[in-house]
Amino acid sequence: MTDPELSADDPVNAIAEIRKRLSDHPDVRFEETSDTIEIFANHENGFDITLVDEGFQCTVAFDGGWHEHFQTPEEAVECVGFGLSDACRLRVELGGIFPQRWIVECFEGDSWHWKSETGLMLFPFWRRKKIVYRQNTVLKKCGTVE
Repeated sequence: MTDPELSADDPVNAIAEIRKRLSDHPDVRFEETSDTIEIFANHENGFDITLVDEGFQCTVAFDGGWHEHFQTPEEAVECVGFGLSDACRLRVELGGIFPQRWIVECFEGDSWHWKSETGLMLFPFWRRKKIVYRQNTVLKKCGTVE
């Protein structure tokens, strides 16, 4: 989904764009440096979102585990918006108390669908597996920070 506010002709600073869009949501806490913005979960079942602008690409992380690399700042901004929306949820698989896999799911139609996942190579496989779901609810639609 392409955001109509982002024009292909305008260079986008992902961090500045996210800060601008979050100004409409004063209840959302975030911190930023020159190359990173971290948005904190707004309730105990939510998850933090981090965007790192590396100049040649942007990396977005959910909950410190799942992450995706984006070639354009526009794609990274859209991913952050998606992560803040109620159309996204994060399925976290734990081995005991240790997170070992993060699965991003998208609500489409009337059910949740797998979108992407990140997992650890080494984890305590002998520990009892547990699944928890985390979801942000800042936005009520998929993919745009209004």
